[in-house]
Amino acid sequence: MRQYRLTSSDKYEKIIEIFRVGGQQDLQRSYNGKVGNSGHEFVEDFRDIASFHFGLTMRAAGVDEEISVMGGGFYNAWKKFAKGENLDTSGDWWNNPRNPPNIRMGSQIYESGRSNRGHPQANL
Repeated sequence: MRQYRLTSSDKYEKIIEIFRVGGQQDLQRSYNGKVGNSGHEFVEDFRDIASFHFGLTMRAAGVDEEISVMGGGFYNAWKKFAKGENLDTSGDWWNNPRNPPNIRMGSQIYESGRSNRGHPQANL
């Protein structure tokens, strides 16, 4: 069984912190450690790689592929229904339809071993 430095709840709190809008790993709104003026400038061209990165990182942290898709969708649903943001949540688990295939691909690439040869497991 895989070992983590953080407890399970700590791990999920860290995931939310780093992947939230404007977070360190929010590739759709940040680059090279910098976030746009308000932290909410969305770069559509980065959507697919951001979802792939999320899926790969979650799998490296021991999170199941479908749980990763669900988590991303639940976050989008919260932003849409609780915060009133105009988001397309018509995909699996309230994701934008483009997100789940890329999340799953990232997870599967990690699982195949093509991305982690000789590299340690992520410690979130």
